[in-house]
Amino acid sequence: MTDLTAWQSAPLNDITAHIVPRYHETHRSQLADMIEQGEQLAESNPAFPEDFVPLVQAIQNELLSHMMKEERILFPMIENGAGSGAAMPIRMMMHEHGDHQGAIGQLAAVTNNFTPPENAPEEWRQLFALAKQFADDLADHIELEDNILFARTLAA
Repeated sequence: MTDLTAWQSAPLNDITAHIVPRYHETHRSQLADMIEQGEQLAESNPAFPEDFVPLVQAIQNELLSHMMKEERILFPMIENGAGSGAAMPIRMMMHEHGDHQGAIGQLAAVTNNFTPPENAPEEWRQLFALAKQFADDLADHIELEDNILFARTLAA
């Protein structure tokens, strides 16, 4: 878990400007890489979890839609000082965050808590390490938005 205390007093615009490159762009890249690597492993290794790629594709679809809503609707509202006027979209984003956390739980289950089998090839180990990094990044991302950005926006 990343220490997010520096964002407790940062201007809201600085937080949204940080979230997009640090988390949104990172997640886009991580998900695309996980799908590509997972498809390659599924083709070459029959023991690779068959649910991995479809699950990551579903996560990608949901997360891309979610991040687009934040970038096009919610973040501009926050940056323009909407304050509690942004309550409805904030509640929707927080509800979706709960769904994303559930999907990460499914990913942990499919990957044996991101632990490859002992005899897994290096590519499999690297993919599960990437999946773990994605899960950790997403947890930090959600914490920053829910507990700092959204809480401070609603209190403004």
